[in-house]
Amino acid sequence: MVATAVQASPGPQGLYRARQSSEVIARYLAAARRVHALLILDIQPGRSPFMREVRAYARWLRQPDVGIALDPEWSLRPWQVPGTVIGSTDAATVNRVGAYLSHVVSANDLPQKLLIVHRFTTGMIHQARTLQPHPGVALTVNVDGYGDRPNKVARYDLFATHRPGRFNGFKLFFHEDTDLMGPPALLRLLPPPDVVVYE
Repeated sequence: MVATAVQASPGPQGLYRARQSSEVIARYLAAARRVHALLILDIQPGRSPFMREVRAYARWLRQPDVGIALDPEWSLRPWQVPGTVIGSTDAATVNRVGAYLSHVVSANDLPQKLLIVHRFTTGMIHQARTLQPHPGVALTVNVDGYGDRPNKVARYDLFATHRPGRFNGFKLFFHEDTDLMGPPALLRLLPPPDVVVYE
């Protein structure tokens, strides 16, 4: 679920983002648990720092079946407005989130947590080669963006990694993608994606 959603208006704090209520998150978590699924809290931070938004969900991250997704497309500088630029983050920020989640896992004796970072441009994660794995955290760079099959595969080939401790994701859009890929085509990718997201 999109837990922190980017907004077209700045709001009272000028951050261009809004958070879901605890009641809504609890409803989503209950639904996920009914089907034995993970709940991933997706963060579109606007002008708010990623770490501030991640910490806002500390109560939920102490649950064994809740992970985090970072959406750098919507991570903006203080002078930027959503919809006018493609946002970005850096590896140092992602590493801080990973270290925080690793501490949560260790301190609460939790199973491994999923940390997804969406990416569809080379500049979306600055210094991406310095992304670090953390104990108890499955860091997954999820190749995002819609388009036709050759472009999506080329983007995956560019961003997928074989590095130990890192995982690969692939996102598909039911309505925006051309020639939507099915499971057999996905599993022929090298390396095969560890996470597949359909939207």
